[in-house]
Amino acid sequence: MAQLDQPILPPLLYRYRPLSNDTIDREIAAIDEQYIWLSNYRELNDPMEGFYEPSGRLQKENNYTEAARQLLSAKKQIGICSFSDTHENELMWTHYATNYAGICVAYRPIPLIKGLPDDTHLARLTYGNTPPKIDNSEATNLDKAATKILSHKKSNWVYEREWRVLGPRGRLNIESKGCARAVYLGSRIAPSHKDRIMMELAQVHVSIHEMRVSDYGHIWTKIKNLK
Repeated sequence: MAQLDQPILPPLLYRYRPLSNDTIDREIAAIDEQYIWLSNYRELNDPMEGFYEPSGRLQKENNYTEAARQLLSAKKQIGICSFSDTHENELMWTHYATNYAGICVAYRPIPLIKGLPDDTHLARLTYGNTPPKIDNSEATNLDKAATKILSHKKSNWVYEREWRVLGPRGRLNIESKGCARAVYLGSRIAPSHKDRIMMELAQVHVSIHEMRVSDYGHIWTKIKNLK
């Protein structure tokens, strides 16, 4: 029997973040204090999030209605924090970073894993044209089944190259030091937001990079080194 290898962790994982006058304090605090926020799957932008296909045998079980209710409850208990393995995705900058006026924050995966509670998972998403199938044996382990469902999306979303932290909903502090590694500023960032970030993160151990769009590419200039 062949061995099943785990996904290879990328060097960095990236969080695309929108910026506004109402959210900039929160985004700076998340970098400075090293925490992430895990949201309910129903708060995400994909209306197909959380869909699954029960197997024929599972649907024939006498307790199928109760099993489906319990699985729905298990999905609601899990929070999601999304990452990508690239900071160079034009669609991501448009959709998740205020049309290039936001930021992208780089995290080191190993410190991220070590710094989060034991009941969290880091999963690389799988993509397909049908929802993931849940059978009888999987339905008996609600946490495992819910994690499987929330680690899968329709193939149209594959461009996001998404990884997810799955765990308790709400704020999760990252206890390991030096997890946040770099901040990338979009080409349309407001000057006032850039100034705030430069001032507030001056003593924080992250580098800061400024984007300029040239032809069909991004050119990056480092404007703050790691402290």
